[in-house]
Parts: sequence; structure tokens; C-alpha cells
Amino acid sequence: MSEVHRFLAQGRYRLTAVLGEGGMAVVYRAFDSRLQVDRAIKVLSPAVARQAHLRVRFETEARTMAALSHPNVTSVHDIGQDGELIYMVMELLEGGSLWDWVHCYGPMPPRLAMQALRAVIPAVTAAHAAGVVHRDIKPHNIMLTTDGEPRLTDFGIAHVQDPLANRNLTRTGSVIGTWGYMAPEQRHSAKTVDGRSDVYAMGATLYAIATGEVPVDLFASDEADEVLVGLPGPLAKVIRNATCYRPDERFQDPAAMGRAMDETLESLPPIPDGTPALGQLPAEVQGGSDLTSGFSAPWSRSELGMDPVRDLHHGNETRSDTFDIPELSREQVQRRWVSQDPERASGRLDSQDVEPAPLALPEDHSEVGVGGDSLIPRTRTRLWVELFGLLVILALGIWLVPRVLKWGDSPEPDPPDGERLVEPIEPGSDDVQR
Repeated sequence: MSEVHRFLAQGRYRLTAVLGEGGMAVVYRAFDSRLQVDRAIKVLSPAVARQAHLRVRFETEARTMAALSHPNVTSVHDIGQDGELIYMVMELLEGGSLWDWVHCYGPMPPRLAMQALRAVIPAVTAAHAAGVVHRDIKPHNIMLTTDGEPRLTDFGIAHVQDPLANRNLTRTGSVIGTWGYMAPEQRHSAKTVDGRSDVYAMGATLYAIATGEVPVDLFASDEADEVLVGLPGPLAKVIRNATCYRPDERFQDPAAMGRAMDETLESLPPIPDGTPALGQLPAEVQGGSDLTSGFSAPWSRSELGMDPVRDLHHGNETRSDTFDIPELSREQVQRRWVSQDPERASGRLDSQDVEPAPLALPEDHSEVGVGGDSLIPRTRTRLWVELFGLLVILALGIWLVPRVLKWGDSPEPDPPDGERLVEPIEPGSDDVQR
């Protein structure tokens, strides 16, 4: 961003620091000179803003968060445009995210993890009551005030009908979200999910903050005890009931999950003395970076353990090709789980262990695939598949063309037996004289 854009809305907002950045947007710390308060401003990339469906999704995210108006949902104060820049003005949350806390201090004690997620249940319940399915609940998207109050944020890929465009923004077959937190049915198609997919994501979030590990196929916990090994029994039971493979076997709504968490909370050991409070992070994590330092954040996404599929506040979203989730027998699930590489299966927060690999958005958008609301960078595997398809078509053409030509120039049929084919004799030839 050039120096001229350090101010937005005719100088009302002065951008002071970068809080986070991604392929589609940058989040700045800003000062509102009219109200004399600090804000967080999410600015959509101009290249992305030129794509109508992504611009509509960005505006829908702002309207959705503003309409919910819930104390545990990040407040949106304004949305506007300054030249080619489209921006969203939000409340500034300086306590980091649940993911930041885990990265700084390690896995949360079971009771603290349960309390942290339990406080988000009312926000998810309110969203569902308003007909909104978040579809990307994860530790990154649960922000904290400095007092430790949680705020659900980033409704960028929420399933919601756009009242202005009167159309749904997700195409059937699109798969969007963050892989480890996606329910099996969401991995098949994001359009057909309901609130029980968010229940799965909350169970996966509880697992992540309690273990410090990225969740891997938690729906396998019914068949492979190794999945939840090391967790207290009552906590593991809540996670298992939230992440069942079939939606009708899970908690049927966030409220049911909340009641189970209330019943479980007292059976968990007390929070150890000296455990850092939620929302209290080192200053270098809270502060962002000064804009005079080249617009770079003081930490990398991998250092914060930010998920490469979609990053906090940034709006990066990834579409996977549609596929069917097979039914797995107990033996298949166990083989699938224990056969994974131990380092990768552990799902540690280190960037080299996070799957799938980061997907970068090309600057010129020349290699962005189509898929409704999703951006699909052409991966190496996809390019090889396309090349193989071209080679098959070429080989088929080489084999087929000569045969078609030969068929068009077919020889005359042989005469029947006993008949002699007499060639015509021109007058004046030697045969006639003889």
C-alpha cells in the first residue's frame, strides 16, 4: 500500500500498524480521528475487489456481523470505499486469538479450554437463530479482549442468504473452510451444511486448544482410541460427541453441546496456579508493526501457527475439488490413523507439519480457477492432471485420424465367384488388331 493511503475516509481513519495480512486483505490498527478511538480496519486487496462475487462476499460478511449485534461477536462499525480500496471498520481486539495463546504458552489446561470455548456457545447459537452457519470456526477466529472475553469473528465464508443480491454465494460442490476443522459433510459440499457442521468445528477447536495440535480426522475417534489419547475422559467425551462422523449422532445444536460442557466442567481439575490469563499476550504479539517499517508484520503466519487454508481476518479461502467421503469400517479407520507418519499425524502447530500446504494467490490472477465463490490456485498436481489429459486426447487423435481417412477411401468390392472382370479395350490398340 502506498503512502497516500495511510488515511482513509478523507482522513478520518489514520492507519498506524499492520495487525495481519493475507492474500486477499490486510488488517490494520487505525485511529478514528472523529470518535477519538482505536479501531481495526480490514482492507480488501484492490485486485480482489475487482472481482464482483468476492466484493459482494466481503460486504455480506460486514452486514452479517453487524446484524448479529451479539456481545460475543466482533462488532462492525462501518464499511466504506476510498478510491479502489474497500474496507471494514471493526472493534479493536488486543488480546489475540485462542490460537495465539496456545502458540505462546502451550496447550490450555482442560478446564481453561472448556471455559474458553463455552463462552463462545451463545454467539454461535445466535448466529444459527439468524440463519447463519459460520463454516469456519477455529481457534484463529475466536478473538479475545484484554479482559479475556471471547469474540467470534471472520464470517467471510458463512452460509447466509444475501438479501441484496437475493442469491446464495456458494456454488453447489464448493468445498471451503479449514480442513482439520471441517465436518465430513462440509468436505463434500459447503453449500449443504447446517448448524451441526459448526458443532463439529467447535469440537475440533476444543481439541486443538486442549492439546496444542491441529485436529486430524477427529471423526475417527469413535473407532480409533489413539485420536483422543492423553485427554481427560470427560473432556474427550465432549469432543467425541461433537465430532461424530454422521451429523445426526452429534450434539444437535450448540446449546446441547453447552449443556454437556456445563455438566463436565466441574469434573475437570482446577486451573494450575500461574497459568496466564486469556487475553494476556506478550507485547510483541499484540502490537502489530509500525507502517514506517515497510508494512510487514512482526511475525510470520507460520510462526503464529496460522492455518494455511484460511487465515485470521484475512479472508483467504480455498476450494477443493468435490469428492465422496467413503464409509469406513473400524479396521479401515484404525489402519488409516496409525499408518500416518507420526510427525505429521501429531498435527503440531509448527508450519512444516500443517496440512495441506499453503496456497498462494497469484498476483495477476492468471492461474485462478473457477468454482463459484472460491479461488483455486493451480497446484502442481492439478497441472500434471491437465497435462496427462491433453496427452490422452492427442494420442487418441493420432490413433483415430488415419482410420477415419482409410475408411473414407475404401477399396472396391471383389467380383463374385465365376465372373471375370473384363477391362475395356481402346480402339486401335494392338489387342484389337490381333
